[in-house]
Amino acid sequence: PLCATLAAATAAGQLDRRRGHCRTLVVFSSQGFALVMANLVALLSVTAIADQPPSVHTAWRLCSGMGALLALMALAVFLQVPKQAHAPQAAAPSTWAIIWGNRWRLLGTGGSWFLFDAAFYANSLFTSRVLQLVFGTEGDLWTVFAHNLLVTAVPLLGFVISGAYLWATDWSIRALQIAGFLGMAATYLGMAIWLDTVQGSRLLFLGLYTLTFLFANAGPNSTTFILPTVVYPEDIRATCHGISAAAGKIGAVLGSAAMEPLLTAYGLRMVLFICGGLGLLGTIVTVLFIAPDPPTQYHVVHTDELPVPVASE
Repeated sequence: PLCATLAAATAAGQLDRRRGHCRTLVVFSSQGFALVMANLVALLSVTAIADQPPSVHTAWRLCSGMGALLALMALAVFLQVPKQAHAPQAAAPSTWAIIWGNRWRLLGTGGSWFLFDAAFYANSLFTSRVLQLVFGTEGDLWTVFAHNLLVTAVPLLGFVISGAYLWATDWSIRALQIAGFLGMAATYLGMAIWLDTVQGSRLLFLGLYTLTFLFANAGPNSTTFILPTVVYPEDIRATCHGISAAAGKIGAVLGSAAMEPLLTAYGLRMVLFICGGLGLLGTIVTVLFIAPDPPTQYHVVHTDELPVPVASE
């Protein structure tokens, strides 16, 4: 939430609306590239281990150590970001007052994020089974990480699609979220209805499974992060973004926890139907509770509006 708010505040007054949204998307889409890098680091860690077969514990320590190093580097960079001056304001309202005063908009941003993460994280847990179905159960650590790298790299195209949409058009982010939810729902439901046929072709199964991530990244995985920065005014933006993100993580916890019991009790077809239903519910929530034209917009700042620097004595 803080990164999104900072990106939006930096873009406001400097960029037009479309480029401002793209800047916020760049902040979020870096997590997609980081997922690819995580599998690449895992590949390199396994390759660097002299033991044959490579030790799982050693590879895990190398990956975790790299994560700690990158976190420290990110912190060092973030501390260099200049602080922004804010005009004096009256006493801020309580969090509960903010929630109640924006309850309908929070149902839109938080509710859609909740439904998306419930489906997205539950689906992510199924990746290992999909890879076993397509490539077989045999394979060393290097092969496993290489397959994971493939599954995480292809959906990056979704971020490219959403970025091109925001850059080249002036259409609403809400419409992009609706399209992404509908694409996810159609793919999940199609796989559930024709599951026997889909499972008969390994490449078809892998392609449709990857397509769900493509729709997710091009749609709600990007838009749920951007929408709170334009739906809410600046004085409550970070709070409402945080509440919306927290709702998403609750959905992620519930979806992840329910995945294995549902698979065991009802099988893959029912799980796919549920994920498709979550996509349809996300569409409905977006249509009902997110305004077509968010009230907060970026504007173009012309050069004659910029302050003229004055040389100090």
